[in-house]
Amino acid sequence: MNEAHYPVTEGVKYLKNHLSRRNKLFKWVRNTLVGFIVIVAIFACLFADLPAFADEEKVTVPINQVVKTNKLSAEQLTKAEVTVPRSWVSEDYLEEHFPQEKTQTEVTDTKSPGEDINNIPDGVLTESPKIVSEQNESITVSDFNFEFDYDQGNLKESTVNFTVENENGNIEEVNLLLNGEKQLTPEDGAYDEATEEFSYDLKGLEEGNLYEGSLKIKGENKTDSIKFQIYPREFLNIADDDEINITAAYYIWYSKPGTFQGVHWEDNYRSAYEPKLGKYSSRNDEVIAKHIDWATGHGIDTFMISWWGNEDMNGRLQNFLENPLSDEINYSILWDCNAAQLRGTDGLFYFSEERVRGKFMNDMEYIADNLFGDKNYLRLKGKPVIYLNAEHDYRGPFVEALKEVEELVETPEDIFWIGQNAEPFTSQEKQREAVDSITQFNPIFKWSPWVKGADQDWILTKENLEEMYLSFPFENYFDAKNRGKHYIPTIIPGFNRISTDWQVIERTKEGFRYEIREARKMIDKDLKTIFINSFNEWIEATVVESSKEWGFEYLEIIKEELAGYKPKEVLRDELNHIKFDFNKTVSPEGGDPRKMTIRTSKIKFSDSPNFWNPKFVLNIGSEEDIRHIGRGWYPREGNKEENWRWASDMGVSSIYIPASKDLAYMELKAIPISGDIEADVYLNGELVDHIDFEEGWKTYEIKLS
Repeated sequence: MNEAHYPVTEGVKYLKNHLSRRNKLFKWVRNTLVGFIVIVAIFACLFADLPAFADEEKVTVPINQVVKTNKLSAEQLTKAEVTVPRSWVSEDYLEEHFPQEKTQTEVTDTKSPGEDINNIPDGVLTESPKIVSEQNESITVSDFNFEFDYDQGNLKESTVNFTVENENGNIEEVNLLLNGEKQLTPEDGAYDEATEEFSYDLKGLEEGNLYEGSLKIKGENKTDSIKFQIYPREFLNIADDDEINITAAYYIWYSKPGTFQGVHWEDNYRSAYEPKLGKYSSRNDEVIAKHIDWATGHGIDTFMISWWGNEDMNGRLQNFLENPLSDEINYSILWDCNAAQLRGTDGLFYFSEERVRGKFMNDMEYIADNLFGDKNYLRLKGKPVIYLNAEHDYRGPFVEALKEVEELVETPEDIFWIGQNAEPFTSQEKQREAVDSITQFNPIFKWSPWVKGADQDWILTKENLEEMYLSFPFENYFDAKNRGKHYIPTIIPGFNRISTDWQVIERTKEGFRYEIREARKMIDKDLKTIFINSFNEWIEATVVESSKEWGFEYLEIIKEELAGYKPKEVLRDELNHIKFDFNKTVSPEGGDPRKMTIRTSKIKFSDSPNFWNPKFVLNIGSEEDIRHIGRGWYPREGNKEENWRWASDMGVSSIYIPASKDLAYMELKAIPISGDIEADVYLNGELVDHIDFEEGWKTYEIKLS
């Protein structure tokens, strides 16, 4: 090789080698970056909220209902409830607590806003008329029915069918009086037999109206006239289509304004709202038929009829029972001692007084003799039901009166007593033990000093309900369960007695829907019963009946949330109830009128006696944990360092914790109001420990299992 060209050749070689190394470096950097991006993408899919979750609905649920626990942070794992995307939660829990709205096909309807869409399917619905006159012994009518043909919820055609039989000769003539008079022709074309069959197409009948008619029958040696009533339904009866017994308080005390009995629409009995039917009379047959139609058409199975024994109320009850649609709904008696004006001057009912005890005994005997045998009278656990209104205000030998009634009445089974018992921790312990089921008339319990805002008007919203529900319904539920009693949850759409200065519970549809979903958790697995206060108590405005203000909207919510619902008693599976039963309460020095027991701010729970890493911490002085604080606590107090609560003058205080085997130990840091405070500690009704509180701040460890 020419030496003169050697430097050039070497330079070319060097350049080639340099470029080769740079290309290798570039490829290495490129491959490394690609690999890093792939790894990041994989980790993002596994552990991060992908963009798909950004728009996904998030729900707040108990931590034991999260199925993707690997996605929870260390802080979230210590909480009882967490807010996570729907896809991280158990499907069964979502279906129960957060059902998604189903997309519905838009329906064009001629009804005004707020009115329900008729749910009767296309086709023929057969109904039997109510015979309201006695039949002649020799001329009888059988197989009497009406066939109503519906198209898109509207009644298009009607046909009446019946058979007439004359024991003393042939049938000679039959006339139908209904929307005019028409002489009928037998199916075979001639009046020539003792038994004739008829079928006739009617014109002009409309759904949702009550019709009165008669059959004039002429036979050899005999004539007869049979009067009847028929009501073509406006809604399909869906009450029997589910496993749940939806009951509602029903009032029969209304009369037309201006009449002697019409006070329930006027003066101190006026309403904040107006019924769709106007200011009606409870004796009106069409009003009763519409009520039964509307109720059963939205899933309500039973009317608990407000009643007390007197001639007027007995007549009104008989009006109801003789209605053409009365066989399509169950009923029972709500013994309304309030309306019977049996309260003493102090507002209580004293069964030591003959006017109270005697009235109770006479009314119970009348119910047993006249109603218990009716096939439509409600039975729970095989027993006829009586709802005792305002039972929490009964005093004296009430329990003895219950026993006396069951000995007095001649029934093959005992009576199923439902006690409307307001307070779970009161002196009326014997009464709670004497009844079969515990309930309350107003689950909001607006008079309670433990409910936030009890001294002011209140709006029925989800947020407000979340702050108060443990204060009353849950407490009654757990108290009933701990006693081995049944429990019937109550729902109320609102409260507004405008003739008084009582607190108003302003209704909202979303609050009512949320209240139903909370109440569903407490439906007794054996009774499968829920109570609505009320169908038509217009004076206190607790109604779900159709009104001129909201149409059928509240009945629609009941149908959507309860009709077809399969009851699941889930509350016991979600929460454990811890109760502190104190030996005494003490008023502090300095003129504070409250009576107290202990003060605490945090309660820790763990799976072992070691609390350095607790599984659950209840910040009892926090508003965030209000869902876990039951009855018996004063409103929170605090300073810059911490917040706390005093256990209240009830002598009993409750908290609720997630139902988990991991929460087997409890650490309570507290200071007593005095050095002689003691408490028994109960878990779901069973005594688990006893605490002797010492003066000053001390920490107490309680084993819960």
